[in-house]
Amino acid sequence: MKTLSFCILLLSFSVFSQNIVFDLDTNYLRIGERFNLTVKSLDVDSNNVFWNDLDSLLMDFELLNQPVLFNYQDSLFKKFVLTRFDTGQFVLPGNQFINNYNDVMISNNVVVNFLSVDVDTTRQFFDIKPAKEIPFLFRELVYYVPQILVVVFMLLLWFYFLFKYRQKDLGEEFKEKEPIDVFFLNKIKGRKLKDYLDNDNYTKFYTDLSLIFRSYLEARFGFNALDSDSQTLKSRLKKNNLSENWFNTFFRYSDLVKFAQASPTTQESLQFLESIVLFIKSHGVKPLEDEEIREMKLAHFKKQIEYERYQKIYAVILFVLPLLLLCYMYIYIIR
Repeated sequence: MKTLSFCILLLSFSVFSQNIVFDLDTNYLRIGERFNLTVKSLDVDSNNVFWNDLDSLLMDFELLNQPVLFNYQDSLFKKFVLTRFDTGQFVLPGNQFINNYNDVMISNNVVVNFLSVDVDTTRQFFDIKPAKEIPFLFRELVYYVPQILVVVFMLLLWFYFLFKYRQKDLGEEFKEKEPIDVFFLNKIKGRKLKDYLDNDNYTKFYTDLSLIFRSYLEARFGFNALDSDSQTLKSRLKKNNLSENWFNTFFRYSDLVKFAQASPTTQESLQFLESIVLFIKSHGVKPLEDEEIREMKLAHFKKQIEYERYQKIYAVILFVLPLLLLCYMYIYIIR
């Protein structure tokens, strides 16, 4: 009979052997302190529902991590980081579990004690300390030199494209210039020459009138008239089939006034002025060939198209650069 009882006892221990172990790193903690719970299994497969049922056993605690099941030396482990914010004794009682072979397994009891923190009410309560002011040191900027250089470069780049974007329209840049005949006639019709005559200042009158006439000849016919003496100028006019009765008289009077302080009459001076006006009006400007006009218009049109295309690119860059600058400052400076 004794032998039979002993065999039954051994059988019960083999069937209900402790195959699941709950292991704590500490049993006594203060409120809010965390502890580690390690669950070790020898015969429970990783697919067993036991591993999911563990969460229901830990409802009394706050879970602070995402436990992962891992294998080590033919055993399965799962580690939990837990805490609680109430005082008292909490027990994880031993439970029975079924493995994949319908064998019953048991776990050990675990006891955790959370102790209260004594507060000394006799001690004086102090106000919260104000934020400590830390002085700014310029040498700290050394660490931000690369970021500052990038910001400055991007700002300069933005201002450059802003300047390019706001440049005047090429339509104005390639607008036809004022014709040379109109330009020089306006100079003659101004009050300046008339004032010289009213004040008997013949030297200034003939000097300016001669300069206007020579400048027109050079711009209209393309030969050097400003730096030529009177004799050379007359021969160059003759080569270009330009002959007027008043040419010789005007050049002689101009030389006499400038170099000999001669004083022609006002009537003669006004007659020279009128003769130059008629000469400029009769010869006008140099006519352009049809092919030259067509090439100028075509070149103007191409440049206008290119200008408008670049304007669109500049507009996009002006919009994108500030966004890139803000992102860069947030990532490398502010954050």
